Amino acid sequence: MRNGNRIMLLSKKQVQNIQSVERAFSILELVYEKGSGLSLGEIATTVGINKSTSRRFLITLRNLGYVVQDSDTKLYKITRRVHQIGHPVTSASLLEIASPHLDILSNKTEETINLAVLDGTDMYYLDKRDSPFPLRVCVEVGGRASIHGTALGKVLIAFLPEKDVQALIYRTYPLQKYTANTITSWAELKAELNKIREEGVAYDNEETFTGLKCIAAPVFQHENVVAAISISIPSTRVDAQRFQVFKEILLRETHELTDKLGSH
Repeated sequence: MRNGNRIMLLSKKQVQNIQSVERAFSILELVYEKGSGLSLGEIATTVGINKSTSRRFLITLRNLGYVVQDSDTKLYKITRRVHQIGHPVTSASLLEIASPHLDILSNKTEETINLAVLDGTDMYYLDKRDSPFPLRVCVEVGGRASIHGTALGKVLIAFLPEKDVQALIYRTYPLQKYTANTITSWAELKAELNKIREEGVAYDNEETFTGLKCIAAPVFQHENVVAAISISIPSTRVDAQRFQVFKEILLRETHELTDKLGSH
């Protein structure tokens, strides 16, 4: 390595450290590209190192908060922390600014309110307000859901460039079918996204869970979608008229939140 006119010779340990960084980034990039998750064996084979070494790198990346291992499938996925690097608005500031709007929506609708962001090929729940009714929709903050089967997911990708949407869908194809209403073809999803862009909101018509309906609207910062807010309702408690009322309330709050984020 040259430093000015001098040639610097790296020690064996320095070379090993550089190789370790390169391998760690290779693993991180690989897991990022395969949004649906990878097994330890798949990672080791692709990167070209043994399982034991791969496991050590993955443990380090997990401890740093960059990857997570699914407790059921044992597959490794990236976390939201990766997307926060260079993200225009941090989770902390978004939560703080959005909180009053979630409260208003909760008070006015008395239904479950969710704040979510796009995280790789998933939709990631950042915050929520529970409905006071015994029969209600329950989600976990920090939980994930599909982008094609939820109103939040669809509205988060609807305003992305089409090539980015296609890349996301390609990484999750074939699209999983959750109910009889789930969209599972690219042609159907593309048509649905066009409707969302025209109307400004997305709907989930029992597409992930039977008996659950949802309406979601995007939140922008400097013309980029940074989050989405939804109202989730048991299908027994909603009709077209009530959806229209919720749409007006939701758009008012997401527009105000967008205005606030525009000043940050």
